[in-house]
Amino acid sequence: MHHQTDTLHPSEYFSVFPTCIGMYDIKGYHPAEEPKTMSLIQNEQPTDVLDTLPLLKKSINDCIKAYTNEYGVDYHEVNESFYEVIESGKGVDSKSYDNSLFVGYYFPIAIKESIDLILEQPYKNPIAAPADKSVSIYTAPSEKFIIDTGRCIITPAHLVRYITPNKSAKPVNMITFTTKVVDIEKITFND
Repeated sequence: MHHQTDTLHPSEYFSVFPTCIGMYDIKGYHPAEEPKTMSLIQNEQPTDVLDTLPLLKKSINDCIKAYTNEYGVDYHEVNESFYEVIESGKGVDSKSYDNSLFVGYYFPIAIKESIDLILEQPYKNPIAAPADKSVSIYTAPSEKFIIDTGRCIITPAHLVRYITPNKSAKPVNMITFTTKVVDIEKITFND
């Protein structure tokens, strides 16, 4: 709830139906495993890459646990993961995932502001016609997340998203992961 302070009349505004996006900095998650991550990147292992990186997978699962707790749903963990390289001038086309789970991205190597993750609003508001230069959380057609090395972003799977073309001469490396619900008795918290 937000209290309005620029009127003579008492008023309140409510932001209902918000979309929770989790953004984490897990750069430096474990000094011994990070070189292995870079080795896998060079060898281009395309699928289930997090199964070969247990410490990174644990760090990402800790982020997913915090995210699903904030979201107010059952705890989730990594389900599938795959590795992608975004070459200079290339991006990732718009897509959404037809399920009720979450999707995340981890960027082990990315030059800041070389690419952006764009999330489109989850529903179209028929009266969302912002006045000139006054886009608000109620009228914004999308949200931009600036990517940097070590950034992990988790979103609801149903959101349409895309990655802008890479403005850098160097490739951006990305691990995409989906989630699944985990049995509460099997959850470990940062052992």
